[in-house]
Amino acid sequence: MALKLCNQRIIFNRKKQTLAVLAVVVLVFCLMQWFSLLKLNIFHQQQGETLLYDNKNNNGRRAGTPDKDTIELFSKPNELDTHKEVMGNVRQEDLPRGVHVDDAHLFKPNDQYMFTCIRTKSEIPWEHVNDDYCDCEDSSDEPGTSACPDSRFYCTYQIPHEDEQFVPGSRVNDGICDCCDGSDEWGGHRVPEHMHLTEESQEKNIYQSPCNNHCEKIVHLRSKEEQIRHEGQRKRRKYVDLAKSLPASQQQEYGPEGAFYQLTKQCFQHHTTEYEYTICPFSSVTQQKFPQPRVSLGQRPRWEKQKPGDYVLVMAEGDAKLCPLGSPRKTKIHFFCGIEDRIVKFVEKERCYYSVTFSTPAACN
Repeated sequence: MALKLCNQRIIFNRKKQTLAVLAVVVLVFCLMQWFSLLKLNIFHQQQGETLLYDNKNNNGRRAGTPDKDTIELFSKPNELDTHKEVMGNVRQEDLPRGVHVDDAHLFKPNDQYMFTCIRTKSEIPWEHVNDDYCDCEDSSDEPGTSACPDSRFYCTYQIPHEDEQFVPGSRVNDGICDCCDGSDEWGGHRVPEHMHLTEESQEKNIYQSPCNNHCEKIVHLRSKEEQIRHEGQRKRRKYVDLAKSLPASQQQEYGPEGAFYQLTKQCFQHHTTEYEYTICPFSSVTQQKFPQPRVSLGQRPRWEKQKPGDYVLVMAEGDAKLCPLGSPRKTKIHFFCGIEDRIVKFVEKERCYYSVTFSTPAACN
């Protein structure tokens, strides 16, 4: 009997200890909730004051238009989306998104904190600029969004010594990186998976969001291209001197000043795992798969284009055997400025149609 009473007393004491611990836990939890509610009330009071100020200064705002806090794409000084880039010797600071540094004076609020549309001269509240709603009839209030049909987005980074780089406003946040710094895709929108770009597109420097900054790479390439152009132009003078031995009427057959005449003095070879290609410019293009005989890919030359940086020579009337509809094979040779004469790329674009990329000083004019 005594043992039974002792066990009951022990159980009772343990229950008391458990209840005491639970009471402490409940008390601590209640105190934490009380402090949280206190902070939340203070936050709501502050938010209420902010909203009161915004509503007071936003009279007449049309229904359905995103408010300033919802989508503030226009930068005031020291705000998160203020762009600070060094462009040449001019510092681009405190500019709205999509505005060129030369237009900075057009994007400043007046004394009434209004924005003046650039061409129509109508005025709208400053906070309506870059709010993703087209207010100005001339589309000037949305330089950083796709809201206006005729707006322009100027890339944040401008490559020095080149024309201004901009894209139509409709291409802003379309998932394709048009600006080398990716600034036109600030929203992070991505194209659907079934529309993803191929490796071939990326080889042509076409990229999709999320964008990387390729500006430094492009500037480096531009500098290298300029060095190659200068060296190529120096070598080209010798090519022109050689062509002077031809009658003036015949010089025209070999491009400006007859500079491409030098290429007739030799043939150039290009090897793949399956074929050997031989190009004798202005004479013939052949393909051979040993030990089979050579196949003509073109033998009659004609210029398709003769523009600086864009010289295209077509070698037509090649072998028609096994070609669709019996059409003869033909080869297009795309010449670009280089410091030596060589085949850079040889591809069969489609059956019996070939494309060659060819480097030569003759194209450096």
